[in-house]
Amino acid sequence: MNNPLIFVLYDSIHHSIFEGQVIAPLLKKLNADIYTNIHIISFEEELSSAVLTAHKKFSTIDPRITITLFKRPRFIAQTLLWQQSLQLKKILKKISYHYELSARGPLAGIIAKQAATELCTLLTIQARGLLAEEHAYTHRNSSLVCSLMHALRKQQLYYLEKNAYTPPLKKQFSFIIEAVSPGLKEYLINVYTIPTEIFTFPLCDVPTQISPEEKLHHRTRLRIILAIDRSAPVYVYNGSLKAWQCPQETIAVFKEAWRKNSTSIFLALTQDEELMQKLLEQANIPKSSYRVLFIPQNKVLNYLCIADYGMIFREAHPLNWVSRPTKLLEYQAVGLQVLHNNTIELLAHKY
Repeated sequence: MNNPLIFVLYDSIHHSIFEGQVIAPLLKKLNADIYTNIHIISFEEELSSAVLTAHKKFSTIDPRITITLFKRPRFIAQTLLWQQSLQLKKILKKISYHYELSARGPLAGIIAKQAATELCTLLTIQARGLLAEEHAYTHRNSSLVCSLMHALRKQQLYYLEKNAYTPPLKKQFSFIIEAVSPGLKEYLINVYTIPTEIFTFPLCDVPTQISPEEKLHHRTRLRIILAIDRSAPVYVYNGSLKAWQCPQETIAVFKEAWRKNSTSIFLALTQDEELMQKLLEQANIPKSSYRVLFIPQNKVLNYLCIADYGMIFREAHPLNWVSRPTKLLEYQAVGLQVLHNNTIELLAHKY
């Protein structure tokens, strides 16, 4: 008989990636009979109306999935995570059979490691990014006084990550780190001296490949709706417009392509519609040569079928080098040629 899974979350069920990167892979595992049922424990910074609405939505998606919410204080130090560990332990102690634990990221990982009971058979920590490097990047332009404080914070997060990903010494359960990319695995091995044999890579969160027939159907139908000629080369940008996502560099690359072929179309699928419109106008791209849309997540793959090229440019930084962007997986799911600037290890190196 398969075991149930207890999934520990620290970055909110209201996060934009929750449906595609958490719920969808868990449903795949349930439907493959890997687990009998799944209990998601989410430590939320705020139990806002948006979080409660998301809880209601995802709690009814499958009867084998249950979601429990706990309000957590703002993270200050690793030693204070014992409060969340105690809340989780109370739930785990009520389980009278073997189970598996999975934690998304190092904060959830610390909580799960501290709370695991003797009936836990496996703890998997999903490594999705770099907490210490992300903090340093976010505060890179701070004043001198603040930069010293942020340097101390980075060091604190460094030790937290190291503790999270280091295998426990006196635990009866198996321990796995699920790294999203070979680059992230290499970073954790080299920087935190984590044993290479405990790593694995996720497969269930990769979008299902669109068939050629389905792609042609969406491509034909949606090009008609958006008034895009069937022979026009289409370049797609999929995502928000954060500075590290290089939207201006992306537009510059398209503009060069448009100069060579004026029938080229730029398709932007983004929630930052007004800002994208502004950037395109500043670049003197004719309105007839671009389409800017905000599309619900469950329709994104359909609209990507319109395109020929998927654009993904990033700043040269360790955070981007070790990442595995969701947008890249979506481009690959519809068979797009990916245009990039060699700042993501998965694209720079072919596997």
